[in-house]
Order: sequence, then structure tokens, then C-alpha cells
Amino acid sequence: LSGCSFKKPSAALQIKTIPDANVLIDGKLLGKTPYQTSSLQGGELTIKLIPESDTQSLVSWEGKVKVGSGVLTLIEREFGSGEGDSSGQILTLEKTKSKDASLSVISDPDGTLVKLDGESKGFAPLVVDKISEGDHEIVVSKDGFVEKIVNAKAIAGYKLIVNVKLAQSGLANVTPTPTLATTSATTTTTPTPK
Repeated sequence: LSGCSFKKPSAALQIKTIPDANVLIDGKLLGKTPYQTSSLQGGELTIKLIPESDTQSLVSWEGKVKVGSGVLTLIEREFGSGEGDSSGQILTLEKTKSKDASLSVISDPDGTLVKLDGESKGFAPLVVDKISEGDHEIVVSKDGFVEKIVNAKAIAGYKLIVNVKLAQSGLANVTPTPTLATTSATTTTTPTPK
């Protein structure tokens, strides 16, 4: 067919941080958090988040993040004065050949206990090949670290990928948020096909 072209759906990205941060994607300053775009090409991006704070010195975060065409990827980060007291998560969906929903949990540190809807599933890195479609609570914990609770929605035909960074417990948290003062932090995020 002459003149016809098929355009892949664009990838979407949403970033939330505490405190607000400058967002650089592949070395270009694109804005501040909260940040959202739905016009990215699918693929691997280098994302750097530089926290804004007049009162304290906070450590930046940089990482490679794979964004998928037609999918919203979510990044959340709570900055600390060092890597040890910083935490966050990245949630995305990856299309699979299966008609079932599945779950993959990656953690920093490795070896965290993963619970799905209150049931222990094992230690990260972890893959659960078949989970029910719909809302789930994923709890990631390890002695010496602040537990992270992530609420996310699993979708049939997709693998829900949850990449969690836990903060060490007992370190002075310098970010002003009530969730850091407790022993767990809860995040409600849902990566969705666009």
C-alpha cells in the first residue's frame, strides 16, 4: 500500500517525587515533578531526577528505564541525604504471549520478602506466572529496611513489573513526609495500557 504507514502507539511516563525534582530524559531537561508525558517512543531511556531543596542536601537518582509502546510507566522517588535513606519504585507493564496476568518483582536490596495480597510468594527477584486480573497489594520487606507497600492493577496479557528500592531503617529521613516516619510506605499506582 503506497503512502500508508503504521505508527506504533507512543509510550507514556509519569514521575512523582518527594520533594519536587528536575526531570532529565536522555540528558535533556524536560520539566519538573510531578511530570507526565504521553509522547515518548518505546525503548530504553536514561532518566535523571535532581531534587530541589533549599534546606538540605539530597542525593539525585539516575537510572535506565524501559518504556513500552502503548503503556504508562510510573516512577516514584523519595529522596534522602544518601542512597541508603532514599526509596522508590518503578511500575510498568510488559505485553506477554500469555492471556494471563503475571507479576515480576525486583528489589534493591535483593532477597526481600514479597507478599501478594497478604500471601508470601518468596524472595525477590521473583516472578509469579499467573495472578488474577485486577487490583493487588504487593508488600516488599526485609529486616533493617523500611517496608514498601505498592498497590497496582494487573491486566490480562501483561506482566506487571514492580522494581522497588527500599530505604534502610534507622537512618535519619530528611524528606518531609508522614509516610517516612512510619514503618511502611504505601503507594497506589496503576500502570495501564494506553
